[in-house]
Amino acid sequence: MPTITTIEEVSSMDDKDPIKCIKGTLVKLWPANKSGPDDADKWSFQTGTLRANGKEIKVVFKDRDELPEKKWRGKMIVISARKGDKGYTGCRKETDSYKGRNEPQVWVTASADVQIVEDDNSGSEEQGEDHLERREERELKREKTSTPKEQVKAPTASTSDFKTAKGEIVRFANLHSVCVRAVRNEFKTLTEDEIPASPELINATIAAVYIAAERRNLHAAMPATPLKSAFAVEEERKEKELQEELERGSEAARKSSKADDDDDNVPM
Repeated sequence: MPTITTIEEVSSMDDKDPIKCIKGTLVKLWPANKSGPDDADKWSFQTGTLRANGKEIKVVFKDRDELPEKKWRGKMIVISARKGDKGYTGCRKETDSYKGRNEPQVWVTASADVQIVEDDNSGSEEQGEDHLERREERELKREKTSTPKEQVKAPTASTSDFKTAKGEIVRFANLHSVCVRAVRNEFKTLTEDEIPASPELINATIAAVYIAAERRNLHAAMPATPLKSAFAVEEERKEKELQEELERGSEAARKSSKADDDDDNVPM
């Protein structure tokens, strides 16, 4: 039977490690930060504080329906990850390193299950374990009754197919690079204006911008070769300007030399 992960155990875990189940009191809960109603790409972040055994940890609900504060704040909750073919998903450990904080967090995404449970101290841990076990039983039953997906055999690729695929992958990578630069430059301006931005918000914005750009098929406008860095482009521009200046100087010298020769050939 899987056990509940304590806050102390979460703090010692590596980033991205799955948290099978965690239980505590949601002592704080703030309104969700969401994308606009007219935005094509929807995203949301809602943060709170989970307390258990005298310890507290920040919990981040990402891209989930907003939890109403009046219903959830102050309640004992159980967060359980979903068990699939590739392991547990939906609940993991992350670290907030913004401005050197280095604070552990519990990230809860759409595939996790979040429930309010009764605050029974005598059997609280067992209650959380039963909750996770029941969910795993439901998932297992669903997998057994669902129609298995047909396995698709990978086609034999030729050299031309490989080059084409590589070019397409580079286009996607170039589009992502452009999105990263644009978002970071924008947040750099906001930071200069004393508007703070956490790494989570920056990364979420990059993802939203990239998804929006890809839905508009903008990767097709990208070159099939890696983009040059801004430094390389600037160096290339300076070298070109220097070469043009040298060519103008050489042309002026040739004209001056020709004019001197013409003066020497004038009959006295």
